[in-house]
Amino acid sequence: MHNADEGKPLVKVGDKILYSSVVEQLLPEGTNKEDSTAIVQGYIENWIRDNLIIMEAEKNIPNDLNLNKLVDDYRSSLLMYHYENKIIKTELDTIITVSQKKDFYTEYGSQFLLSHAIIKAIIVLDKSKDKSFNNWSAKAKQLEENELLDAANKNKYKILNNGSIWIPKDDLKNYVSDISLSACKKGYSGAFSRKEGNIFILITGYYNEKEIPPLDYIDDKVEQVMLNNRKTLLLKTVRENLYKTNIAKRNIKFY
Repeated sequence: MHNADEGKPLVKVGDKILYSSVVEQLLPEGTNKEDSTAIVQGYIENWIRDNLIIMEAEKNIPNDLNLNKLVDDYRSSLLMYHYENKIIKTELDTIITVSQKKDFYTEYGSQFLLSHAIIKAIIVLDKSKDKSFNNWSAKAKQLEENELLDAANKNKYKILNNGSIWIPKDDLKNYVSDISLSACKKGYSGAFSRKEGNIFILITGYYNEKEIPPLDYIDDKVEQVMLNNRKTLLLKTVRENLYKTNIAKRNIKFY
């Protein structure tokens, strides 16, 4: 029997009816008529197609398919998923200190071996193509990093990379396409003349492929692994405590 609260029927597929009350919930407040029509029509079309598939699937249920068991298993999985998520949201300690991160990195850093070489590099561009740039670059590579960057700024050179973050060594090709990557180790420096101007490169840090990378390069990964480990331990503890509690209360009966 049709319930008035369901609104008016919009479309019927087999014995299933889509009512206006369902569709109206999809429309955000203030949606204009044109957008509302598009949203409603799109939902109705998808609803029809979904239910046509369901109708055909129901006609072709294998004799050995225990649909009730599948529904029960799926329901149980959903209940467990939502309950475990609630536990994680309310009980998981998400604060990871620098000290904890360093300790984890020291013990498990080998889990994060590099798949490619990474570098820190200061890369400077002189758009004026001044011939004195080569002399400047020869002196610049002897400077400390901060001094080098200050010197570049004073000469109004453009700093393409300030050497503060790790990047794949291959990225040097984006600045100088014919650079010899095999020579690009820590301490390497080079000056190049290109159409866009003079380019100076100084490599200040280097880690090779299959080495353990520095913590600041994998900081986010380390934190994510630590959180995942905590989640696993938390849920394992909750399961074990539930088991022990219900054993003690004799809520579990073995036959």
